[in-house]
Amino acid sequence: MLFVRWRIVLAIAGVLVSLGGIVGAYAWADGNGYRRADQEWQVKWLHRELELERQHAAEDRRQDYWNDVAKARELAEIEVYKRRLADLARLVEDLEREAAEDPNADRIALDAAAVDRYVRRVTP
Repeated sequence: MLFVRWRIVLAIAGVLVSLGGIVGAYAWADGNGYRRADQEWQVKWLHRELELERQHAAEDRRQDYWNDVAKARELAEIEVYKRRLADLARLVEDLEREAAEDPNADRIALDAAAVDRYVRRVTP
C-alpha cells in the first residue's frame, strides 16, 4: 500500500513537473515571440517616423521655395509701383508748375492750356 502511494505521488509529481516544463517552455517561447514582435514593431515605428520626418522636411522645403518665389514677385511689383508713383509725382509737379506759370490761372473759364493739363492729369 505504501508502495502504491509513492507511485501515485511520483506520478503526480511527474505530471506536475511535465506540466511545469510545458508551461515554462510556452512562456519562454511566448516571451521571445513578444520581444521579437515588439522589436519588429519598434523598427516599423521608427521607419514610419523617419518617413514622416522626410515628408515634413520636403513640405517645408516646398513651402520655403514658393514663399521665396512669392516674395520675389512681390518685390518686382513693389518696384513697378514705386516707378509708377515716381512718374505720377513728376507729372503732378509738372502740372502744378505749369498751373503756377499760367497767366490765366485766376480766370473762371478754362483756356486750352488748362484743358490740356486737365486731360494729362486724368489720363496719364
